[in-house]
Amino acid sequence: MQGGYLLYSAPNIEKMFIKPISLHEQVPFIDLVNKVTLAREEGKDSKNYEDEIDTLFYKLYGITKSEKKIIEGK
Repeated sequence: MQGGYLLYSAPNIEKMFIKPISLHEQVPFIDLVNKVTLAREEGKDSKNYEDEIDTLFYKLYGITKSEKKIIEGK
């Protein structure tokens, strides 16, 4: 912590777990992010696409329903 914020340095970042996935596994995320970007550029609602990204993320990391509630603040 530095000034109330996390300090992004190599030792801190190295402790973070980022699950490696193949390019093939990344495609659904990439497609949805592109849809979010396009929807926002067109002034449309992108929430459905964002929810789909969340669902893929939860599945990728094996997030349970109770953990999902904590993450989403419910």
